[in-house]
Amino acid sequence: MRTRIFAGIVFFLLSHAVFCQQKTNIGLLRGMPSVVFSGMFSNESYEFTFYDSAQELVKAMKDGFVDASNVPASLAEKVAEHSEGKLLVPAVTSNTDVALVTTDENVHFFSDLLGKKVYVVKDSFEERFFRSLLSLSAIPVKTGESSIEIESMNSFSALVSGLVSGKITCAVLSEPYVSSALVSSPLAFSAVDFQDEYVKIYGNGKTIPKTVLLVLRQYRDSRRKDYSKFLEDVKNSVYFVNAHPGQSAGACKKKKVMLPVNSAARSIKNSHFVYQETDENFRLMMYN
Repeated sequence: MRTRIFAGIVFFLLSHAVFCQQKTNIGLLRGMPSVVFSGMFSNESYEFTFYDSAQELVKAMKDGFVDASNVPASLAEKVAEHSEGKLLVPAVTSNTDVALVTTDENVHFFSDLLGKKVYVVKDSFEERFFRSLLSLSAIPVKTGESSIEIESMNSFSALVSGLVSGKITCAVLSEPYVSSALVSSPLAFSAVDFQDEYVKIYGNGKTIPKTVLLVLRQYRDSRRKDYSKFLEDVKNSVYFVNAHPGQSAGACKKKKVMLPVNSAARSIKNSHFVYQETDENFRLMMYN
């Protein structure tokens, strides 16, 4: 009788401990940034919540409702700098996958674009990166046969549609739009990998991060054990994403992450997912 009572008490305490275990709240943005967590979606240690915009997500983090997220590196650099120390960037989770996609079989290098028109999304990181590489390569950007003309469109979806319809021949894209264009148009191909061009200029080992972890400092400081487990789980999730892009795409579909249906697995496979720890003085263009 005593043994049964003791066993019942132990079972109650263990059940109560599990029930009361504090979960880590992870904020998600629909699209590629959330793919990093696809190996963790079924882990009951985490509570996942989608936010409609990066602004809402950052506010939720500053207000203490979200412990961690994965966001574009350019966004993280800005918000971490102006968060009064509330937000940290502990790791890079993917490197840039920007590419020049074209239907012009004569284009294989930036120099082949002289006298041609290239379409970008205005004020995007992709446009800024493109202009930076052209400047560093001493390739002029103007109008005429001896220079490149850059035109803007409102969205990456519009660029893909333009390539598919034949209205445009050259566009600067990143995943998942690169894969979407290649799948949708039999004439499209990836002519220039911007990361390769960056390496040519700065040397091997130099990278430009695309997404990074953004973490609430209070979460790190007050829940050290949970924080360490979170980082380890993200690291394992990145391994899962790279090793099993099809399964990762399936987990994202189930979670309604919203990737292009016709190229989700391919987009994940061609993205440069990594896990690289940073320091608290993270800077996007200086990272190597």
